[in-house]
Amino acid sequence: MSKWNVKTDGKNKTTNYEGGEAFKLDDETKLLQMSATCLVNEPKFYGETGDTVDEIRKLAENIEDKYILQLAEYVRTELYLRSISHYLLVLAANMENTKQYVREYTPKIIQRADGITEVMACQLDVFGKPIPNCLKKGLKDTFPKFDEYQFAKYHRKNRDVTFKDVIMLTHPKEPSEIIDKLLDDNLKTPETWEVKISEKGNTAEAWEELIDNEKLPYFASLRNLRNLLEADISDEHLTKVLDYISNPEIIEKVQVLPFRYYSAYLAIRNEGHTRAKWVLDALEKAAKKAFDNIPYLDGTTLIACDTSGSMTMGVSRNSTIANQDIAVLLGSAMDKYTDKGLFGVFGKRWAIENITGSDILSSTLKARNMSGRVGHATNGWKAIKWLRNNDKYVDRIMVFTDEQLWDSTSRYGSSEHTIRKEFNKYKQEINPDAKVYVFDLAGYGSVSFPQNDNSSVMISGWNSNIFDFIEINEQGYDSQLNYIKNHY
Repeated sequence: MSKWNVKTDGKNKTTNYEGGEAFKLDDETKLLQMSATCLVNEPKFYGETGDTVDEIRKLAENIEDKYILQLAEYVRTELYLRSISHYLLVLAANMENTKQYVREYTPKIIQRADGITEVMACQLDVFGKPIPNCLKKGLKDTFPKFDEYQFAKYHRKNRDVTFKDVIMLTHPKEPSEIIDKLLDDNLKTPETWEVKISEKGNTAEAWEELIDNEKLPYFASLRNLRNLLEADISDEHLTKVLDYISNPEIIEKVQVLPFRYYSAYLAIRNEGHTRAKWVLDALEKAAKKAFDNIPYLDGTTLIACDTSGSMTMGVSRNSTIANQDIAVLLGSAMDKYTDKGLFGVFGKRWAIENITGSDILSSTLKARNMSGRVGHATNGWKAIKWLRNNDKYVDRIMVFTDEQLWDSTSRYGSSEHTIRKEFNKYKQEINPDAKVYVFDLAGYGSVSFPQNDNSSVMISGWNSNIFDFIEINEQGYDSQLNYIKNHY
């Protein structure tokens, strides 16, 4: 069998949003791809808001057994995506062939107390009443997971669905004391950082009291680093916070997407505070720990990050982070864990950059600033063409992209210049055993390589856990989809 000239099935060929060559996926893989980067009802560069969840619902209806619930637990626990996991749970509760597994998976998928009300709100919004019995029982089983503080923290009287509403619909008995307090609206007001700052303002006294009483959670600490500097908290208190956010044991336990460290880094680096370097150093230390699961790769790795126009779309309405930021962050992290890395970004052009030796976040910023040099088309094929032109031997190629690859030098996607064709030529001319890993960061539903191409690996997601599949695939025995089915 040919190792590099894979036969493509014509019926699986399609085009992406830019008219470039693309391939269809089977329903299970497509559901994974679209769910792994889905922030529900947030706009994307291509398509309309809501298109992704509509497509996910259609896909779910064609899938049997408990895979939807396995996927929901995976994206919640390993990819740290909350709303899409709740949506998948509700879809499963309303499908005959998956109802039997819903009660088992509900407490696994709901990991914060407000997940109880969000799941019920999703059910009422998407399917209405009656509430499936399996979902009622699953929500009922979830109440004992949380204590009074956790319920009080997310007790919102002005929401469409409250904890009292869910209690009236599902009739949980335990924890009985908390259930009674929720029904009587008699929960003890939680001492949260939001309440304290609302009362006392952005003052050193307020922040220092929260820090001393250990009332500033991890994510809140990360989000408020600039506020802490502006409030001029003491060196002692700032050091305590920075030790906390960079503590390896804490980082292993919290569910923080790595781009949150980069977002905090951007918020601090130009502020001009005298202690800003303390904060930046702590963020670099935290980011390094967040990525320390990346397997160290022998040989040479080409890392190609997509900074094209479609990658400039923010991941949510309120976020300053775009897909291109995630691409260069993941690529910069990967560069630190390879024996020899060749790092570059592509748009209309391809540009190589030496980021070896820099910390992850400073490397990300350096790589991100390259985007203006390469333009805003999506000529990913030029990265591999560069390898061929310069007779560069690599063991693997890693592409971080939204998969909307095309050839701006030709019209209507008719060119011979596609990333798949260039990769096949590379294997023919230089390394027949090379592999290409395509990290999909947007989930539009198609891919650049056919699924039967054993030299290509598709991985979806935004956090460091996706790198586990590099080592898994190089050992040749698993995939992201099979991992989900075998572990959840």
